[in-house]
Amino acid sequence: MKSKEGQIKTPIPVKKSWGFCSLWEKKMKGELIMKREKKIINLMILTSLIFFLIPSFSFCISWFEKEKEVPDEYLTKLFAPGFPYESIKVMEDSQARRFIVIKTKDKMEGKTLRGYDDLLLSRGVSIYGTFHYGMFSWQKTVTDYAITITRKVEREPDIIEISESVVRNPEKNEPIVAASAKGKEIRIAIEKDFGKRWKKIVIVPEKEPELKEPTMWRYSGSHLMLIRDWTPITGKGRTLIFVSNDSLKRIYEYYLEKVGQSFIKASEDPFAEEIFSNPRAFSHNPIKISGIRTIGRDFRIRGYDQIPPGKMGSIRIYISQSLDSNLSEFIQIDVGEN
Repeated sequence: MKSKEGQIKTPIPVKKSWGFCSLWEKKMKGELIMKREKKIINLMILTSLIFFLIPSFSFCISWFEKEKEVPDEYLTKLFAPGFPYESIKVMEDSQARRFIVIKTKDKMEGKTLRGYDDLLLSRGVSIYGTFHYGMFSWQKTVTDYAITITRKVEREPDIIEISESVVRNPEKNEPIVAASAKGKEIRIAIEKDFGKRWKKIVIVPEKEPELKEPTMWRYSGSHLMLIRDWTPITGKGRTLIFVSNDSLKRIYEYYLEKVGQSFIKASEDPFAEEIFSNPRAFSHNPIKISGIRTIGRDFRIRGYDQIPPGKMGSIRIYISQSLDSNLSEFIQIDVGEN
């Protein structure tokens, strides 16, 4: 072949590809692409794991950080369980946070913890809230939670002394679920001065607050502790809080009959009979007696009326009794009039 200048130009040989070679080349290219994609995916997974594990690792470090024992014979004796256990100690971590730590011989179950609750109540200790089944966490916050120790005051039967612990999340400043059980360990977060700082609570006041308008809902022999005025949608109303030392059942039956006589429609507590026949059944509710956060049982009776026509009148009776051995003699009666 000649070019325009007349020179002979040697043709460039074209390399032929056999069919099986081109397939092999395509296969190799495909594997390389797949390997590259796999590396990218693995890198993405690794990055995600790093972001996930860093806070978890930090949590584990804070959870298992070195703790030292703080001798406290009073608390260890008070919180000692009735079931088999290896040790009970008050521990303090590097940030001066304290815990009651119980190492048990068997794994914790709901029935065992309920029995432990009953034992603590018999000693004047209330866990106002519930046990958390799982590892203790500073992030598990609730609206209200407290651990309270009560004791009677000598020669002052109407006064109770309490020591209360409300441990809070340092960031949110909200109460945490302080009592946790996981595996063979119970961990209860407490304030540093728990069991050392006490305050007196007057259950039955020497002088009653002034009652401007008489009420037909006072239980005979009860004492008026507090009056709260409120304005519901239906009009002005008030809550009268009484305390009595009479039998819980007698108080309940009195109000049930009285509400039934005074109102067209009255409703009673559906679990009343079960509670009276088995005081420990249906009764581990968080309640307050004179503002003391405790565990107990409460009844609710409601009555409704329409006199005059078109205007709804109502009465709500809440009757509460603590299962705390130092508070159980005081029956609180909240009467909501509207």
